[in-house]
Amino acid sequence: MAQQGYDAGQLVNRGGEGEIRATKWRGIPFAIKSCQGSPAGEMELAKVLHTSWVQTPLEDRYMPNESTTLLLYELAACDLHTSINALPGGEGGLLLSPGAFAAVAAQTVVAVSLIHGHGYCHNDIKLTNFLTTGNN
Repeated sequence: MAQQGYDAGQLVNRGGEGEIRATKWRGIPFAIKSCQGSPAGEMELAKVLHTSWVQTPLEDRYMPNESTTLLLYELAACDLHTSINALPGGEGGLLLSPGAFAAVAAQTVVAVSLIHGHGYCHNDIKLTNFLTTGNN
């Protein structure tokens, strides 16, 4: 990744499609996802989906010598799993009131329906794949 102008950075998450690391480019924090091959679905979705509800790559770079694609994203403050566990009573205690749970559930349903509405299937829906801001 350093060859492409990015520092490898700290590991944020690892999943079925690759890994995501926190990095900086020109002093600005970003998330960089490395995937084997070409994640065509994510790039196609980025072309048609323009909403703050679903994060799409800002840039992509294919590295043929490594058969890897790097996707550059805005760095989110947190993910839903970490946000819930940080609440009073986290890690198995009383986490969310019914009203708060309903609000979170509604937002996740809207995000997934936006992706499905464009003919794409996420295939890896889990709390760590729902990103949150510092205000959530």
